[in-house]
Amino acid sequence: MGLCSPVGSFFDFFSSLILYLAFLAFILYNRTTVLLIPEKIIICRHIFRSLVLKKEDIV
Repeated sequence: MGLCSPVGSFFDFFSSLILYLAFLAFILYNRTTVLLIPEKIIICRHIFRSLVLKKEDIV
């Protein structure tokens, strides 16, 4: 009777969901820094590539 219990599958699903949400929170955690230089702005992102905005692109 214990092998077919839906409670076990619920706990398996819940533990998998917690691991997934922890991984997602780690990936999406905001670690963005901005460098202001007179001719450009550099946005440094932890996981993604840095974004460089030149003064000519902004004006």
